[in-house]
Amino acid sequence: MQSTNPNTFNTFAISQFNEYYLPSVNRQIFETIDSKTHFDKLFKIEFAKENQLHVIIGIDSGLLANYVLESSLPADSQFIFVELDSVLELLNVEIPEPLKQQVSICTINELAEILNSRSNPVYIIKDKLAVHQSLGVRAQHLAEYAQLSSDVMAVVNQATCEHKTSFNQEIFVEQQLLNLTENHMPASILKGRYQGKTCIVTAGGPSLDEHMPWIKENKDKLFIIAVSRVAAKLTKEGVSPQIIVSVDPQELSLEVNSDMMALYDSSLLIHSYHICSRILSQWRGRHLFTGNRLLWDETNDKHNIESVGPTVTNAAITIAAELGFTQVLLTGADFCYSKTGHTHTSGTLEANLGPNMGHIGDWVETYCGDKAETIFQLTEAKKALAYQVSTLPQCKVINLSPNAAVTANVAHLALDKIVIEAANCNHQALFSFVDSQTVDLKKHYQYCLKQMSEAVSSLQAILKLANSALKLNRAGNQAEQLDKIEHKINKHHGKLAKVIKFYGYLEFSRFLSTTESSQWSQDHVEQMTANYYEAFICVSKKLEGIFKQAQQRCLSRLDELNPQSDVEPLIQQWLQDNQPGRALVWMHNLTRELSTEEVLALEPLAREFQLQLTDHQRYQSKLAAGYSLEEAFNKIMTLVIKKNLQGLTLMASTLKARAVESDLAKRLYYLADSYCLDLQGKPQQALTTLLELGSELFTEVEFKQVSVLSLKLGQLELAALALQQLVSLSDEYLPQYAHLLKLQGQDQLALNTYMDYLNKYPNDILIWLKLGSFLYEIEQIQTAKDVFNQVLNLDPSNQIAINQLAKIA
Repeated sequence: MQSTNPNTFNTFAISQFNEYYLPSVNRQIFETIDSKTHFDKLFKIEFAKENQLHVIIGIDSGLLANYVLESSLPADSQFIFVELDSVLELLNVEIPEPLKQQVSICTINELAEILNSRSNPVYIIKDKLAVHQSLGVRAQHLAEYAQLSSDVMAVVNQATCEHKTSFNQEIFVEQQLLNLTENHMPASILKGRYQGKTCIVTAGGPSLDEHMPWIKENKDKLFIIAVSRVAAKLTKEGVSPQIIVSVDPQELSLEVNSDMMALYDSSLLIHSYHICSRILSQWRGRHLFTGNRLLWDETNDKHNIESVGPTVTNAAITIAAELGFTQVLLTGADFCYSKTGHTHTSGTLEANLGPNMGHIGDWVETYCGDKAETIFQLTEAKKALAYQVSTLPQCKVINLSPNAAVTANVAHLALDKIVIEAANCNHQALFSFVDSQTVDLKKHYQYCLKQMSEAVSSLQAILKLANSALKLNRAGNQAEQLDKIEHKINKHHGKLAKVIKFYGYLEFSRFLSTTESSQWSQDHVEQMTANYYEAFICVSKKLEGIFKQAQQRCLSRLDELNPQSDVEPLIQQWLQDNQPGRALVWMHNLTRELSTEEVLALEPLAREFQLQLTDHQRYQSKLAAGYSLEEAFNKIMTLVIKKNLQGLTLMASTLKARAVESDLAKRLYYLADSYCLDLQGKPQQALTTLLELGSELFTEVEFKQVSVLSLKLGQLELAALALQQLVSLSDEYLPQYAHLLKLQGQDQLALNTYMDYLNKYPNDILIWLKLGSFLYEIEQIQTAKDVFNQVLNLDPSNQIAINQLAKIA
């Protein structure tokens, strides 16, 4: 696609509503309806929201920026406009001094700094950031805006990940507390047991398929550590992993890793302290935990293997190093898409959905020297791995895949260069050692119960103090008394107070103000104090509920140890926890025969657990959202601008398979394929392909591509047909149409078309010069002189006009 014509880009028009705009940006949208009416319909409600950060792509010839500046801006809201450099060079939008703290206009290169400045990170953390597209961007006729949109989203996504990852602690703390009873055997019991040996960590990327034959061939020599989602795949291939690693606290993790649950008797599960409790509580086999059981008491676990991230692969490598392995082989740890655009190994739901159309990623170098697409999250995981390996000097990490993204400190070796130092540890030897490390479960459950009971008492005391502080704050001028309460909380309940703030960071962020401190009034300070103690109360009550839930679970676990316990209360607890598979764990450990009544009572739980393991609808729905065509157009345009033939070829291939879904998918496929062929130097094939789509599905983008290709091939009649459609959409194309008419020998029509344009845009010097040259060519000498003199009226020093007049004379 051609870039916007720089000579028409700077041409302004005046609408019937006396509004100046750039037709090359906004076409004719402001000719029939004024800008305020347009903007009221699209943005009025959104822009009126208080305490919101708005990132707006494009300023609609300055009209959208002015619309915001002339509105009554809501309290504590921020507006960041991001515009193309070339547009900002033409416009001079003055931001009044009082509004400079609320409104910014910047280029893409300045956006990241602005997002990280002032109070903007607070908006991001509090989910108060919204991204909007201007009318010019929504129109999708400028490739530059497609690129800008993808660049803005990349910057916003990065800022969101960076700011939210550090404070999204709730689910980790919740799962840690709910896992307390199950976190009874630390992974540290295996530290150093395989000193100097080789293991392989199998992750879920596409390269796992490439290496499966080699893994099978060497299965007797390899110690296999598998990330949880590929453990079943390996087992089906006859290479059951010794260790499975799982870390994800999200509830959907059970659906993602459901196949793993059948491997309880054939593999050891090593998991983070914060693993999804529905996995851990329903796992029937041996398991060890990494990290700490409690946030406020690390005494018992200070020598345990750390729980690291951001991905399960990072966790698996740390475990391998702590177990003493000095050579760790990686497969499926690609940190980028495959050459076919897939993100996961075959057999996964992601692989079945095909390449993801919803991400516009960066392109990174692979070990074999190719380029591959990746996303921000994988890039961050790759950086984390590079640092992680740098802290493990005794452990050499080797990625087996030539198609993996190059990662600092991680080597790549071909399979035939690998020397395996066999651990000579079969599954039974590993299991026997773990079984020898006995834990008194009764004492463990009693310890957990004591911790939860004390925590509940402490929370109730904090709640009482926080409520007192709220009452004092309402009375006003009670700073000294409030300080005493804060001192009591920190002195008597300091550890738990830290947990409350850590767990409830988002609630406490209400205490953080988006208003500059210099503008704080007494009322504002009192409101912040109220927010602070309201957060203490809100978070404490929430944590109290989780503590009591964990407390009840401790009591139930103690009952599970009693062979004579009534099964009905146990069933009620398992159903309340949404963990019907716990019944199978209990049965697995039971030392007596079940009665007929018990068997009948437990059968529905077994069926429900099986349903949980086979129903993947929620996860499929979540995934499908990322495979929509919403961002496909912007992705195509971004690849065109970057002349990324590899990416475009992949897009065309993916879209071809989806072309039957809708007219949009069909249009995008033919468009991507046409661009591919054009980049390969095959303009005739590119044109033929696009025409196969049928003009009834054409938008401005397709008509423009047809005109470009037709002119390149000298097919003037076809180019004329395309330009006829384009001039009905924008005056920007009139000069091109006039030039084409001249090439066709239709001099009078060409002359009329030039004049139609210049009557609307009389200050466009370049087109005046083109018209003058045309008139000289057709020997209308006097009219040509008049035109060149008109240029000198507009620009007295214009050298081209001076030279042409001298030539004519």
